[in-house]
Amino acid sequence: MKKILVLLIVFILLTACHTQKLSKEDELYYHYVDKLNNCTQFIENTSDFSLSLHYEKIDKEYCYVLVLDKTVIPMYDIVFICDGGEKEMLPSIGIYDVEEYHLIPNKIDKVNGFYKGLQLSGLVTEKKDIRVYLHYYTDKQKTKDKEMFIKVKV
Repeated sequence: MKKILVLLIVFILLTACHTQKLSKEDELYYHYVDKLNNCTQFIENTSDFSLSLHYEKIDKEYCYVLVLDKTVIPMYDIVFICDGGEKEMLPSIGIYDVEEYHLIPNKIDKVNGFYKGLQLSGLVTEKKDIRVYLHYYTDKQKTKDKEMFIKVKV
């Protein structure tokens, strides 16, 4: 009886030692992924920017590249996630990064986080539509935000 009790205590202690709290970034990532997974209505295009999808065959898989560029509105502090439906960890920008990413028409200043465009890539076994979660602010003070769920067709 004592052996079982000792083993039970050791098991509980070992289990407690392995329980890790998620980082702030992990919590945000899973929050956004849950939003993407629970979304039932996706738009297919927008006039605010261009979103293009390219595939390249690599051995038995396809590498997809999703490019967000040609913005006509200011986009500050962008969170950009895409889901090809096959990998556990989804490609993302703006969650785990130290710097912020901004897209402003006709402004490129990489030192300060202003880019011409952003891209995400991943591997899939077949060409298919890609689901996208996008969040950004339309003003520098970050008071007006926009959230989009987009399906990019093959």
